[in-house]
Amino acid sequence: MHALIPWLILVASYNHIKSRMQMKFTVGRNQYRKLATIEDLPFELLILIFKFAFSNLISWEDDDEWEGFDTEQATMWSLEHDVDIRSPSLFPYGLASVCRKWSKLMQSVPLFWTRILVFIDEPISVQQAPTDLKLSKNLAITLTVTRRRRSAFNNDPSAERSIMEGLMKIIGPHIARCTRLTFDLTHTSSLPRLLTDFDHLAPILDVLIMRGAIANGLGGLTSNTEINLENQFPQLEELDIDGHNFVDSMNNAPQQFAELASESIRRLRVEKYDPAAGSTPQGRFLVFDAFPIFEQVTWLELDSLTFDHTPRDHAEMVGVDEIDNIDLEYLSLVHLSAPLTAALTRTVSAESMRIVACPLRDVLAFPARRKLKLEKINYAGTALRLRILLAPWRGTSLTLRRCAVDDAVLVMMGSVWEGSGLGLAMNVPCLEKLRLRFCPKVSEMAVSDLGQARARFQHAGLHPNFFSILTQGYKAETGYKTVTIFG
Repeated sequence: MHALIPWLILVASYNHIKSRMQMKFTVGRNQYRKLATIEDLPFELLILIFKFAFSNLISWEDDDEWEGFDTEQATMWSLEHDVDIRSPSLFPYGLASVCRKWSKLMQSVPLFWTRILVFIDEPISVQQAPTDLKLSKNLAITLTVTRRRRSAFNNDPSAERSIMEGLMKIIGPHIARCTRLTFDLTHTSSLPRLLTDFDHLAPILDVLIMRGAIANGLGGLTSNTEINLENQFPQLEELDIDGHNFVDSMNNAPQQFAELASESIRRLRVEKYDPAAGSTPQGRFLVFDAFPIFEQVTWLELDSLTFDHTPRDHAEMVGVDEIDNIDLEYLSLVHLSAPLTAALTRTVSAESMRIVACPLRDVLAFPARRKLKLEKINYAGTALRLRILLAPWRGTSLTLRRCAVDDAVLVMMGSVWEGSGLGLAMNVPCLEKLRLRFCPKVSEMAVSDLGQARARFQHAGLHPNFFSILTQGYKAETGYKTVTIFG
């Protein structure tokens, strides 16, 4: 019912003012009528349409969203993950660009301008940034600095950095109003430096994202002295940071960084680190030095990091051996080396785990207690390695996506350990859900045989739950997508 209320309002408003929707004009003695154009829509109807468009973009926590919606009290955007921020129709920019009347009306409502986008490869967007920031008055905002074209500045890091130096002076005073602040740039050297560039307090900042598609060294856009991280971001819960900023903070302010993590950060994502990149290379960084940070969070993602896993001397080797296992809710490892992947899987465990494009040759076991997702594992010997690693795994949900999996892996899942006796050492003993996505070497017959084998375990009382398989993908002979429940 609540979803119908805004439409009823629009219909009632239109019926009330429809007599104004025609225009009269006279030629000689004859009077004519014509339909109004889009610019002739009355303000009353337009403001209702705009507010309705805005309300649809808010993520509500209950079913009483319209009754609880108050444009004077709402202060921030709750962004959906699948929003295309590069779309020309994105609210409020799409509506504000229709005509001057619409633009003026949109600019009269500060709430509409609580999501600010700045495309640094578009001069007009950069020039408009001060105006857009002022339109939101003193409301809380989300601010995203990115590129319209992802290939922008690929070969010109100095141009991107120059634009960012000027832009930071503009957005700096508004950081205090940010609940979410995103820098999605081409080069890591164009990013702000966490230790020096945030000289304005960010008391309500929940999410800070700083990403560079190309790792070319540490950024830094101002000459400010170092700040106190803990006092600077008292409410920060999610930190998505480039590897060069992460290593810089660990090397120069490890205690402050650890205190910040322990006080507020729950999600940490670190991406892109090249120890030899930049005019002043930062050099090797031992992954175990980051454990004081890792152990404070519940959600950890590591992507494309050239971190060292080998201690520098015997004393450090002894210290590594004494490291306590870190326990997380979620762990994601993406594009890491085989030794680094092995080191992390030996020392970090998680309720759910995702591994993407990481060699598994040195991994001893999967430390995921419940859910495991493997993607793009296509190295030599992958199928054999998976049979060895998955057989003793005791999780309940397994996803294999674009992996070099063959029928032999599924045969293993439907078998018991050789000479063990039925059930007591069943392979993947707790598995309830298997998802196979785009694994063309797996046959439909192998899928069916696995389901029937697991069903026999269940009926014999050797497996307590039903077993389901989702297969999705394409084979040369026929495409297939099936969901099958056995048991």
